[in-house]
Amino acid sequence: MSEPTNLDGDSLTKERLNSFRVAKVLKHDKPFTCLDFDTSGELLLTTSEDELRMYDCKAGTHKKTSYSKKYGCGISKFTHRPNNILYSSTKEDNAIRYLSFHDNKFLKYFTGHESLVTAIEMCPQDDTFISASRDGEVRLWDLKSNNCHGILKTNSQNPRIAFDPAGIIFAVTTNSSAIRLYDLKSLSAGPFVTFKIPTELGGSTTMSSEWTTIKFSNCGKWLLVGNKQGSSCAIEAFDGKLLWNFADRTCGHYRGPLDMDIGITPDGKYVYGGSDDGSVQFWEPPPVDDATVSALKSHRSIFPCTQLKTLKDPSPLIKFNPRYMMFASAIENQLVWYHSCHHFPISPPSVHPFLSHQTDPRSPRFSTVSFMRGCIK
Repeated sequence: MSEPTNLDGDSLTKERLNSFRVAKVLKHDKPFTCLDFDTSGELLLTTSEDELRMYDCKAGTHKKTSYSKKYGCGISKFTHRPNNILYSSTKEDNAIRYLSFHDNKFLKYFTGHESLVTAIEMCPQDDTFISASRDGEVRLWDLKSNNCHGILKTNSQNPRIAFDPAGIIFAVTTNSSAIRLYDLKSLSAGPFVTFKIPTELGGSTTMSSEWTTIKFSNCGKWLLVGNKQGSSCAIEAFDGKLLWNFADRTCGHYRGPLDMDIGITPDGKYVYGGSDDGSVQFWEPPPVDDATVSALKSHRSIFPCTQLKTLKDPSPLIKFNPRYMMFASAIENQLVWYHSCHHFPISPPSVHPFLSHQTDPRSPRFSTVSFMRGCIK
């Protein structure tokens, strides 16, 4: 496992968000299904129907392709070891494969899911990971063993999963109105708390597979959740109190094969998401502390502070580089790279430290994604 590294750099501001421009568009033969970045921010992993591609984010070049014609590819994730990845199979079986990318050799197979695996999340602190499948099953694994360490039956379709930044607890969406929190070391005891989401913010007992996103904030004090209808909100991570809803999100009409994701920038300052018209929207939630939460009598709406109008087509996959001021999106069979022209040199090396404070790159607050040089205006 790589050691934590510290980088001193600039935090995001609205001015810097507005300075992002398309740097390069890469065409692909097949639609993308997943994007992920390693914790160094130097590698980007893309997944399509039956192949995985690795890109060098500093040079902006394609490094290597690994094919999975027999088993197919769905979700892929970097582990804490350089060039070692996990990916879900879409053909033959529903196994999760542990691949050494540099020599294209399988290290382990994680079998047990009886339905298509739709989510994989690495623990930010060790080699534990969780997976979820379309039939509502959530499994707990460790890279050191092929055996499953725990199974949850959620009785819902396509649950969403997320680790907290400390890697101690994880959250599961069990249906469109409930979120359950589990202690990693006491899985058999069941959830230690269950939150209900109001119907006005998307919660519904009649929809079993409408949630698209669940993520812990960088501080671990609140949860970001979003659904297919475009509703998204933040709930307090300890008692489920509703903090804010992120208003004017325009993605309710998107009907593509992928869910329209919503995320948190690596510095924790902004929430971002794609939209129906191809723009990227940003919201700026206030800092959360005990006094703020106790003083909040009811939730309030937060409206977009800015948006980038870049492309005409919706971008369901959007990821920020965890270490550099870049982000990428996938639109069907196009991979689009962005960077901040105002703060990046055009000539190499076109990388810029992202965070203004010391932090552990293994934390899930580092979303995933990367970019490249050469600003196109």
